[in-house]
Amino acid sequence: MTNLAALRLLVANLPLTEAEIGSDSTTAAHAELKSTIDRDASDSDVHQWLEDEHYAGSVLLAAAGLNKRAAQSGRGNAFDRQPLSTLVARYNAWASQLNVRISAYMAGDADLAGYRARLAAFRQDPINNQP
Repeated sequence: MTNLAALRLLVANLPLTEAEIGSDSTTAAHAELKSTIDRDASDSDVHQWLEDEHYAGSVLLAAAGLNKRAAQSGRGNAFDRQPLSTLVARYNAWASQLNVRISAYMAGDADLAGYRARLAAFRQDPINNQP
């Protein structure tokens, strides 16, 4: 079994605020997530699941960044704050869920096939599906 203790600690620090979107620390944390996955997920099924998780987090983080930049440049509108807070909430929910999934894996109670199915649905339609 792959040891994901370091990854779980990293994921616990992923949640962000609107002010942190696009910051160097947020970008570095997400890059470190990828590096830790590549280093610590030696089992191919686990590695692919975590790659799918990283993709989902990246999409949510990028969407929040695009929304924030549009609002800051004046291309946004008065309603942009609500979608931005929704995107931040979705990202934070993903990070929390990933922590739960990693804990379940470490306890020997993970449903990798189920996780991957939800992540595949998210990849197909990230607006209407949750990872």
